[in-house]
Amino acid sequence: MNSCNNKSSTKTETETITNQASQKTNDSIEIGFYDNFEKLQKFELKTATKDGFDQLKSNTTFLQTKIETDKKNFYLEIANKKVKFKKYDEDSTEDHNGSEYLGYSPNLDLFAVQNNSVADNLGFADIDLINKTNAFKYKIVSLGDWSGSIPLASPNNQFLVYFQNPEYESPTLSIAILTINNQNNPKSFLKEYASCFVDNDFSIEEIRWKDDHNFVIKAYKSENDDAGKEIKNYSYFSAKFN
Repeated sequence: MNSCNNKSSTKTETETITNQASQKTNDSIEIGFYDNFEKLQKFELKTATKDGFDQLKSNTTFLQTKIETDKKNFYLEIANKKVKFKKYDEDSTEDHNGSEYLGYSPNLDLFAVQNNSVADNLGFADIDLINKTNAFKYKIVSLGDWSGSIPLASPNNQFLVYFQNPEYESPTLSIAILTINNQNNPKSFLKEYASCFVDNDFSIEEIRWKDDHNFVIKAYKSENDDAGKEIKNYSYFSAKFN
């Protein structure tokens, strides 16, 4: 069993601007702060089996829909307007070196966009979830330096789970749950609900929901063989929250 614990430190949030026009006209909110999760429910990871994981359906909440693109930009239809996003360019010398389209969720009416930035020669990223109909934006604050995983909705769209794998010398695996509320109140549509921060050096490859309060994790630790090829040693964990 892996008990949740406190992380020793968190990244200072680096603000990036995806689109100047949308920043001026659209409402937005930041969610996923570590301090907020610390005040809420914690859950633990328990040992599970490969068979228990394999019998669950693999799913994706954000689908790669066809969008308009050109050489330097991509475009999303948001609130009946075409919004331009600069494509990610790893060679860019600008602080904001671009965005990546992660997909669209028809059930939640949300686009997912990853924003990438550079500060002091280090790369940072976070994820925006943008409502297609009303343009309200939910910025998921990174629990590390790079962005967390693309959120995955529970079977009945009651919760979203996402994770942040250990980075650099940190052993911390972070798993966060957001509750999905009524769309009629955009500011409270997504809220922090539960979390697990555990120093076990595992990285998550995939999460599969069992029901709206239970999921199973496929995790691994890596090592290199004599030829320098990465070998992943897998373990499986279950998680339950109220």
